[in-house]
Amino acid sequence: MHNGFGTALDEEGQDCGSLAEAERVAIASVRAILADEVTSKGLLDLRGHVDIEAADGLKLSTVKFCDAVDLRLGRDA
Repeated sequence: MHNGFGTALDEEGQDCGSLAEAERVAIASVRAILADEVTSKGLLDLRGHVDIEAADGLKLSTVKFCDAVDLRLGRDA
């Protein structure tokens, strides 16, 4: 994971049955991280991303924080 606070590597990783499953897991993780940042810091920083890699380190996909949420701005009620 790469975000405004730095890089955090998941040394153990997770074994997913498919790339689609790995992307779903990454999206859920990103949403949890964003929720924690909003709750604890009042900050929503969508500039980060999570790289999904195979066991051998080959990058398979990237999930951008901004793609993990549906962001609606404005004051319209």
